[in-house]
Amino acid sequence: MGAKNDPRMVEFKGHHAHFVAGTFYNYNDYAHYTQENCPDGGVKTSTMKGRLSSIKYCEPKHLKHVNEYSGSPKKGSGWSKEDRVKALLTSRFDSEVEALSMKWLKVKLVGG
Repeated sequence: MGAKNDPRMVEFKGHHAHFVAGTFYNYNDYAHYTQENCPDGGVKTSTMKGRLSSIKYCEPKHLKHVNEYSGSPKKGSGWSKEDRVKALLTSRFDSEVEALSMKWLKVKLVGG
């Protein structure tokens, strides 16, 4: 077991000109590549860490700039009606367990 501050290595999966599928890279490798090659300025190491911390693989979509990755509209363009409806109707829960948990967390406690 490595030390707590050892860099986490994340496997790359997919097709890319720079990264090889099946090879492990750390957050800095991914972030430095985007900063050097993205015309919009790249992705900070802390942002890359946030994207990859809870997943097993890095895919080409994770190397996109913040404006392209998030799916949110670019500044000044606004949301289309379809995107607004989709955002409002999308479940904020990742699983049924979270939905069930929230249901019981909303129940008022009866005290004596």
